[in-house]
Amino acid sequence: MACPELKGLRLSPKGQEALREIQRVKELADALATVMAAGMVVNIFAGSNALTSSYNIYEADWQELSQAMASIPNILGREYGALRLASLKFIILEMSINFGVP
Repeated sequence: MACPELKGLRLSPKGQEALREIQRVKELADALATVMAAGMVVNIFAGSNALTSSYNIYEADWQELSQAMASIPNILGREYGALRLASLKFIILEMSINFGVP
């Protein structure tokens, strides 16, 4: 769902930094998911022949990987949630100053 466009909104440097920090935390969570998945693939296939790779696939703890991947939003939520709430409050304050929004 796209956000509505706010024409004429000018964020202060702190407001701009808050948005950049939200984006940075989100990008870190995305990178964590990528690294976790890539790490599993490397562990399975790196330096292995077909037979060893097949065994590694069989022995891989897919449930543990799934649980770890599922926990990323929780990790993100702790970091991102508080940051996002503080940032949004700051941005709403700036909107009320710029547009007279209560």
